[in-house]
Amino acid sequence: MANGFSVADWQKIEKLLDEKPLKYGMPERGREEFVVLSSFNIRKLSKSKNRERELDFMSRFCARCDLIAIQEIQDSLDGLIFLQDRVNERVSS
Repeated sequence: MANGFSVADWQKIEKLLDEKPLKYGMPERGREEFVVLSSFNIRKLSKSKNRERELDFMSRFCARCDLIAIQEIQDSLDGLIFLQDRVNERVSS
């Protein structure tokens, strides 16, 4: 899929994750016994209109992690700040 997912594709993905997050590899919430670490190598992380849905998806995963490493941020921090804001919204709700 060179052009990414369609709106319908994203809706289907989000519905499946809402229904059964653990089945699709989302870290478990409310765990005390272990720590969840994640590392992402994101080519040209940015906050452009066509990437907001991807960053929302990523924030869903990151909100369940204890420590996150992101590589290849580039010169602009807009994408990272957008991601951080979305993660904070998910963690606080």
